[in-house]
Amino acid sequence: MINTDLLRDKIYGKFHSQAAFSRKIGWGVNRINKILTGKSIPDVNDCADIASVLNLSREEYIGIFIPCLSPNGDKQNESA
Repeated sequence: MINTDLLRDKIYGKFHSQAAFSRKIGWGVNRINKILTGKSIPDVNDCADIASVLNLSREEYIGIFIPCLSPNGDKQNESA
């Protein structure tokens, strides 16, 4: 599962709206909305496109698309 709250923050921080972001990335607003509501999970190519348009750092990419590896989203191994 992706961190939709963080992705939404990045989209609105840079483009101020889903519509502006969708125009820049070349996707329909409905496609972006489905990702942000968790109804659709982006594939690896979609993630790369989003990261490129948003100019995400490696850490931001991990925090959004692989939150289980993020220090802030990680659930520590409880057996340790």
